[in-house]
Amino acid sequence: SGIYTRPIACQVPAGTVVGLDLSLPMLRYASRRVEAEGLHNVVLIHGTALQLPFPPDRFDLVNCCGALHLFPDVPHVLGEVQRVLKPGGCFTVAAVRQRGGSMGRLGAAHRRRIFGVDAFSPPELESRLVSVGFEGVRCHYAKRLWLIMSAHKPVAQPRR
Repeated sequence: SGIYTRPIACQVPAGTVVGLDLSLPMLRYASRRVEAEGLHNVVLIHGTALQLPFPPDRFDLVNCCGALHLFPDVPHVLGEVQRVLKPGGCFTVAAVRQRGGSMGRLGAAHRRRIFGVDAFSPPELESRLVSVGFEGVRCHYAKRLWLIMSAHKPVAQPRR
């Protein structure tokens, strides 16, 4: 719906902000809101996070809020995000948090089986981010239902 795209576009009026969604109704709604708010730096694209339709090293920032826990192949999506980020680029993510302990694991398994929604603990998401090449992983919030984290794509090392 552009709930994050539109405020980010207001913060970077000289930049271009791309909103990507698999849902055409969400994109139509976002388009109406972008037009109503007079935002001229937003591009909305129909696509899937499983195959981001962008060249490598394209974006300074990728934000994924409220969706990572819905994707069927999280490692692949994280790899796609890493691919399209410029070296030194930042990835921010808000996802459903898995509570600790056996009850947390049981609740997460139930949520996954019934609703198809995954959940992550901060150490688990950090491990997944590092495994696809991110560094500087930080947990900004891990309470109740939500987990907010960030990471950076390493800056390319000069060849010798």
